Amino acid sequence: LQKVNFEYEESLKNLYEVVLISRRLNEAYIQIDARISMGELNRATQNYELGLENLSAAEDLLNDYRGKDKQRLTARLYDRRSSIFIETKTFPDSIERMTLKSIDLAKKLGNIDLLAGSSNILGCHYLGKNPPNLKAELYLKQAMQLWDSIGFEIYAVTARQNLARFYLAVKKHQEAIEILLLIEENVSKSTWEFHEGYVNGLL
Repeated sequence: LQKVNFEYEESLKNLYEVVLISRRLNEAYIQIDARISMGELNRATQNYELGLENLSAAEDLLNDYRGKDKQRLTARLYDRRSSIFIETKTFPDSIERMTLKSIDLAKKLGNIDLLAGSSNILGCHYLGKNPPNLKAELYLKQAMQLWDSIGFEIYAVTARQNLARFYLAVKKHQEAIEILLLIEENVSKSTWEFHEGYVNGLL
């Protein structure tokens, strides 16, 4: 909730307190989970170097972790690191490799949200190719449908916007317009200022 409301700074402070307390209590799982979340919040505020540092700290702990949630944490780690690499336009080969691993783990775990998120990341990776890789459409549609199925509306909107970007990039203007018009009404009634501005910009 804090992330969606853009209360990043307060969220980071809270997570850092969690890391300190869990370190004193020797709770590896909580430390790993908090570090991954911090990495994501760093990405959201474009503090990419610190985000990668937090993810590396999580990975160091994860290497020695033997808990039942190791696969889920590993998938989240791959997912968040790939997201930073996409935004910084670095390590393209790593993006595909790590995101496919995350997708595979998410399927095994039955984690719909993680599967949707990783599908969206991979779709964006393919979208960023020159020319765009047509596999982008498959993964972005999958992300959209998965998020819709679990009621994560704000994330489904993000996937739809990315799909519209794909259609614009491959000159399928009518498909792009249909998607954007479909979501415009709901977005305009929400408090999602980023999404509203982005949709209006594409239209």
